[in-house]
Amino acid sequence: MESDIIQSYDVAIMANYWFAYGIMIAGLLAVFYIMIAGFSLITSMGKDEKIKKGINGIKYVIMGLIIIILSFFCVSVIGRLFGLDFVKYIDMSEVVKIIQEAGENPDQFLK
Repeated sequence: MESDIIQSYDVAIMANYWFAYGIMIAGLLAVFYIMIAGFSLITSMGKDEKIKKGINGIKYVIMGLIIIILSFFCVSVIGRLFGLDFVKYIDMSEVVKIIQEAGENPDQFLK
């Protein structure tokens, strides 16, 4: 039974789901860490050490998101150099649709 479910998925569908989940997880983690860094800034009470910690936290989260976005482009360029087109498996409209469905029905994706 399990092998039938696995075989019924196409590589493109699986790539879209993994990419969508990666975007959602990265976005949620970024929001979480920005909130922590912002809380550190708010509660710093003028202490330089805590202010630097909060600013650095926000800066590192933004840099992490930029790295995630750039890694997608690097994978596509490296894939093209070796004759592999990974990007053809990722349909951005399908990824957006998956993310919207997850937002509307989170219980469906948590099973």
